[in-house]
Order: sequence, then structure tokens, then C-alpha cells
Amino acid sequence: MLVNESFAKKYFADRNPIGGRVSRENDHTRWSIVVGVIGDVRDSALEKDPEPQIYNLDGDFEGGYFAVRSTLPAKSLAATVRSTLHSIDPSLAVGDIQTMGDLESASSAQRRFQTALLTVFAAIALFLALVGLYGLMAYSVSRRTREVGIRMALGAQRSNVLMLVMKKAAFLLAIGLAAGLAGTWFTTRIIRTFLFGVDQHDPITILSVCALLAICGLLAALIPARRAASTDPMRALRTE
Repeated sequence: MLVNESFAKKYFADRNPIGGRVSRENDHTRWSIVVGVIGDVRDSALEKDPEPQIYNLDGDFEGGYFAVRSTLPAKSLAATVRSTLHSIDPSLAVGDIQTMGDLESASSAQRRFQTALLTVFAAIALFLALVGLYGLMAYSVSRRTREVGIRMALGAQRSNVLMLVMKKAAFLLAIGLAAGLAGTWFTTRIIRTFLFGVDQHDPITILSVCALLAICGLLAALIPARRAASTDPMRALRTE
């Protein structure tokens, strides 16, 4: 028999699997010799780890699949494969010819749809968060108009007022990002099934999202900050 790498690591971790003996189906009277180790295949789903597998060489052949690597176009290659097999055995029937790209696309179609749906909801959530932050900062600035006027009347520069408002926004963003990171640590287990080839706590992805949220949040707070910095001191002092 042939075994895959997962089988070799699990049952022959301390020695070379080639030449090893394996009994099948709890039948210790029949033993098979391992003659080769092949790479793991994700034959059930891309997001599931490969399981230990064996490939019997002495079983009855009822049909199978084979892969062909070629630089020819898919249609030309399909005709060549059919012609070659027909020349070997005219009774062989060839069907369900697909490219590897088609197989990968069909395998990940459901996950792509779910990921696209989550992306849309995430974009909506980001937009609502930015609108809420803008509204909060605009309201905060309007409530502190008199204070801003007093500060500018006492000699505060526009840059000082701008930094005052932006520091307030940065503080709120820091609290939100901290809460978001804490929630992410626990909720990533739920979306683990959507991931393939990416760790659920991938630091690059998490840092990129945090940077995006921070930049968008600061940009959302920039308009009320500029408005506060351009406030006329005398007009602000007359504000009730």
C-alpha cells in the first residue's frame, strides 16, 4: 500500500515507514507492506486538515481519477487524453473532465459567498462606526464651543485646538480598538471554518485592520476638529 504524509507522521513517527507492515480492518492475519509515501490531499474540504490515508494497490478497480499537468489548452488536452486512453483500451470511458481551477472554484464557492456576505456586513459596520464617531465628535465640539472660544481668547492657537479635539478622538479610538481586540480573540473561533491557509490570530491581518480603523476614525474626527480650530473667539464667547 501507499500512505500519505499524515499517516506516516502518526503511525511511523520514530522510523522510516517504507517497508513497514500495516494490518487493515482489524484483520491481523492480513498485512500490507508500505512501499511509498505520497503528499497529503485535501479531498473533503480546503479548510479541513488532511487525515491519515492509505491507498490499496491490490483492490478491485471500479473507476478512478487521475491528474494531468500540461501547458496545452484545456479543450485540446481533454481530446488528447481521450485519444490516448482509447488507444490503450477502447473500453475505457472518460468523463467529468475538469481543470484544477474549476475544482478549486467549486470547492470554495460556498465559502466565497459566505466571506463576501461577511465583507458586506463588515463594510456596513465600519461605515456606521465612522458615522457614529463623526456625530459624537461633532456633538462634543458643539458642546465645548464656549470653552474653545475662551481658550483661543486666552492665546491658544488653532493647532492647539485641533490637537485637543484629535486627542479626544484618539482616546475614544484606543478604547474601541482595545475592546475590539479582546472580542476578536474569542470570536475568531467562530470564523475559523472560513479560513484556509491563514491562522485565526494572524498578526498581520489584525494589525492591518486596526490600522485601517484608526486611520478611518481619525479622518472622521478631522472635520469637526478643523471646524473647532476655525471658530471665531468672539462668536464662541457669545454662544449660550
